[in-house]
Amino acid sequence: MVRDASGREINFEVAQRLMDAALFQKVQSSKTGCDPQTVFEAYAQAHVGKYHQSFAPFTGGRW
Repeated sequence: MVRDASGREINFEVAQRLMDAALFQKVQSSKTGCDPQTVFEAYAQAHVGKYHQSFAPFTGGRW
């Protein structure tokens, strides 16, 4: 479990299914050894950078 921007717990594995696989792999490789929360937050930032919109599971949006 990880926490979204509002502090609600969400299932990381379920959220991961919605992630861009290549972008997730890039983030994960740059965050080797980090806990899932750190990877989740880094992915959310990278998602905004690539898609110019928030990653719904992180911001509490509909998914």
